[in-house]
Amino acid sequence: LREAVIRREGGFVHPDLGVLTPAPCGAARGIGMIRDSYNKCQTRCVPGILSQKLAQKKYGIHDEIFPPFWNADAKDVGTKEKLLNVIHAQEAEEDRYRQEEILMKIPLNFQMTRILALKTLKKVVPNEVNMRAPLQELDDAALLVLLLAHERGLGRASKFEPYIKSLPVTPSCGYAPSVRAQALDTITTMGVEFDMDVFGWPGELGKASDRAMMIADGLAKDYGQYIETPKGTSAFSVIQWALCQVASRATAGSDRYGALRMVPIIDMINHDINGGSFIELAGNERLENNNIIDATETDRGAFVVRSIRHGRRIPLKKGQE
Repeated sequence: LREAVIRREGGFVHPDLGVLTPAPCGAARGIGMIRDSYNKCQTRCVPGILSQKLAQKKYGIHDEIFPPFWNADAKDVGTKEKLLNVIHAQEAEEDRYRQEEILMKIPLNFQMTRILALKTLKKVVPNEVNMRAPLQELDDAALLVLLLAHERGLGRASKFEPYIKSLPVTPSCGYAPSVRAQALDTITTMGVEFDMDVFGWPGELGKASDRAMMIADGLAKDYGQYIETPKGTSAFSVIQWALCQVASRATAGSDRYGALRMVPIIDMINHDINGGSFIELAGNERLENNNIIDATETDRGAFVVRSIRHGRRIPLKKGQE
């Protein structure tokens, strides 16, 4: 999946990132640092930006000395004089050597969007069917459900195959038929053991399940026979699977490129109220304007995740998510 992202123009995934199973937050899995080799090289070996190099030259710091970095240790720079030079260089330079702030950038060309869904589905749905049940009148969520189901059926012919393989076989939405009994048991436990007011919750869960079933059935009847489906799987079941994936994993974006999207890797990040939010690039960001990146027009619609916590830049260490 990492390779699929970075092969796309503008795609980036920090080399030290990977899947943590289980996640430190308690979830079944999450995205975090599985190693620190790239970060060590970045903060110790790789020459910095021009202004950093000028600061090094000014204070007589040579190649044999580690460049200034956020977790510098006295033993790494040898003599006291050299250590003072490093400290002076750090103080003189606002942008110190430190871990890459941007952890991932998922370009628009590797996101599932409304525009892509319409472009893809109109090629397989006959015109007469589209006149009777217009695809363009469906909301973003319904179109993403059909696109995801279709791409799953394409298998290795789909550019999204690595992403689809990363999705759970059993979706995590509470109204999925496969987890209905477990959801009801959880509601009972919350009421009995935690003394929570769960009156009416089973009924609401039943209503949500019925509604989801109706949506999947309607989409399957209108378009099911025209989309690709995995061998031995009915259109209804794969649409039902896709519906749960979209309901639990879709990300909100700008209306220009789709108010609701499926964004690979980013949708595997566990929620944390103290963490930084996703940023959607407009394509006109500049570092000199205090933006996080020098963006171009091709970066429009891309989602960026930074190493931010409590509004501050916090480098992730190995094992952290």
